[in-house]
Amino acid sequence: MDELKNLIDVWPIMEYRIPPGFAQEGDEGDAITEADGILDGEDDADPVAGMTLGISYRDAQGNESRRTIECHRAIESPDGMLIVAHCHLRDAVLAFPVSGITAITDYRTGETSKDPAMFFKALGISEDASASPTADLIVRTKPAVRILVHCANADGEFSPSERDVILTYIGESARQDPPIPDYSLNHIVNWLNALRPTEAQLRRDVEQIAGNRRQVERLTRAMSHLIIADGELSDEEVTEMRNLLDGIRKAAG
Repeated sequence: MDELKNLIDVWPIMEYRIPPGFAQEGDEGDAITEADGILDGEDDADPVAGMTLGISYRDAQGNESRRTIECHRAIESPDGMLIVAHCHLRDAVLAFPVSGITAITDYRTGETSKDPAMFFKALGISEDASASPTADLIVRTKPAVRILVHCANADGEFSPSERDVILTYIGESARQDPPIPDYSLNHIVNWLNALRPTEAQLRRDVEQIAGNRRQVERLTRAMSHLIIADGELSDEEVTEMRNLLDGIRKAAG
């Protein structure tokens, strides 16, 4: 795994800038449902895991506030879907009813939506999230997608042709028709453009994929397609990508 470490050590963890107008730690705000006991750490497989959002929120009493949240997961409850997240306003992990979120800004992409239901639906999260094909697709492909995006960004440029290779990989993993619904496509593209996997995430992703021979074969093929799609890779960049493939194969035994 030395080759993998050499490759991923050069990439920084993505930082988020909080836009003006959203609540910072120490501001006053309205109390909402505490989520203590619901969550132990972040769930990498969840569609919202790792997202940092600015939200406009209306509580059950009709009080409105603007908050910055770092998402952990979406969960179902008898009262509807909840987004479990660390709230900067309260400096605590809280559960936000989706029905109370009236507007969203995705800090990774700059995307702003006044239709939160559609925003979350694009991630496969709805009132019936457990049965959502899009949510299932994102969860199943996220480890490989993070590796592919990391490789595509090796030269500092994520080209449309490289993005299309990854979208094709996602589509081929679908159990639905169309593979990527129209309402999900734009958000998934924005997610790919902003995705910057951390070292820890990549290590877990490699270990997870290495245990499945079919996934290793599919990922290897997709990485080869990335090299062809780029068309301008330097010898050093090709060597790094091959080293990453070797690392995956070695982990697979």
